[in-house]
Amino acid sequence: MRKYLGPRSIQLAALFLSALVLLVVNREFGVADNGDFNRYVGGIASTPLDLGPAQSSDPAEVQKYRFFGQPLFYWNATVDPNQTPWFSSATLLWKAGQILNGYLYSQEVVNLKNIGLPFFLLHLFSLVYVLRRIGPSHAGTTVAFLGTLLVLTDARITAFYNSLYAESVVILAILFVFAYFAGRLFAAPTAVNGRGEQLVFSALVLLLLVASVFAKRQYIYFSVPAFLFVIHAICVDVKLSRRVGAVVAFGFAAALAAAIVFLTVTQRADNPGEAFAARYTSYHALYYGLLPHSSEPLKLLEHLGLPPDSSELIGRSAWNEASAKLIAAEPRINLGTFLSAIVADPAAFAGSLLHNAREVGSYEMNLGMVHGTVLQYPPALISSISSLSTILPGLLLFCSAIVVSLILLVRPIGETAEKRFSSRIFIATLLTVLLSDVGISTFDGQQEAAKHVLIASISAVLILITGISSVAGRLSRRHLFTRPS
Repeated sequence: MRKYLGPRSIQLAALFLSALVLLVVNREFGVADNGDFNRYVGGIASTPLDLGPAQSSDPAEVQKYRFFGQPLFYWNATVDPNQTPWFSSATLLWKAGQILNGYLYSQEVVNLKNIGLPFFLLHLFSLVYVLRRIGPSHAGTTVAFLGTLLVLTDARITAFYNSLYAESVVILAILFVFAYFAGRLFAAPTAVNGRGEQLVFSALVLLLLVASVFAKRQYIYFSVPAFLFVIHAICVDVKLSRRVGAVVAFGFAAALAAAIVFLTVTQRADNPGEAFAARYTSYHALYYGLLPHSSEPLKLLEHLGLPPDSSELIGRSAWNEASAKLIAAEPRINLGTFLSAIVADPAAFAGSLLHNAREVGSYEMNLGMVHGTVLQYPPALISSISSLSTILPGLLLFCSAIVVSLILLVRPIGETAEKRFSSRIFIATLLTVLLSDVGISTFDGQQEAAKHVLIASISAVLILITGISSVAGRLSRRHLFTRPS
């Protein structure tokens, strides 16, 4: 019996099961549109084919069906020539999905499940890569193996691939980072270690990290994880000399900075849609984020040069007539004013940070994921990690991840200096994402906070899985060395 239940057999069974779950089961779930689809759908499709119950003539009923409640997969392939989509690196994968849709499905109808297929295929590749390396040979690798399997087959996470959210490419990037480093740190003695395959996967990780920088304005902080990964590649993957490595690292940083400036000027600064949305974002950052936590909101409004009578809007989102009028009439509602508010009242900003940190781990985003129902989510059987993290207090998850990160930075995983270096780069990357994502989320206040800390939620879980796997591995080795002969 042991012959058929060895680590290799378990790996093969897990690979087969995960491929089935990802490519068949999880592709039935998506994330409902919250209005963001209109930013990116131009060039791909126009409107959903089913905008509501046929018997309903009430526009409000149609809108309720259209937004938030459930994913709508089938869209009219006719493109509106007057609609200019927002720039996002995710468009590259969406366009690949559009080509697949034409061959696999239809030229007249866009099925968002096919638009998301390139994401699922890359996701499966990362899962195959890591599971081939971390077989359940001892306690540490077993925990890493199970944790990896559960996270990378979680339907609430992969549901974003079947929707036009720019977060999809960022989710893919952080999971690729995890697969790369977990495969290095928890590799079984008999693991596949082809150098060519490692270099190809390393290149894909870097490409996805760079793509994340340009997925959406809020993810510009991914330039730090991208730079950290380049440092790791220079020192571990290609082993360049110190001088050559420094030149490569500096060249990469300069090229990335130049690309950020170029795309900001040419693609985003002249986009009236982004400028309009930025005004609403700044309103949320101030009135629906920082000001509700201020001990003297009227004094802060006066300091910022904002109308005193706008105090009645504090704690309210922008989606009402009074707030919309204020946004249209008041030019001081902008990013600069929000930054001034942070300096003027850091305690209020800390309160906004704390509020959003409490949302870490929550996947109940008021965005339905099951077609034909309202605000329903995939079954817990195929979304156990996200379901569990949703139950846990967000602040506990956030703080626990920070503590575990600090411990692993001081006591990294690995018996060799190279592995310990890899461990520190990995944890520094996840910690950067965790803290940055929560911090950046405050730039939209409490608005959809759970969705805006989605990447932080994934990072926190990955940190905890890594920490638990490390402890289990150390305990199993101690038991092995102290066991009487």
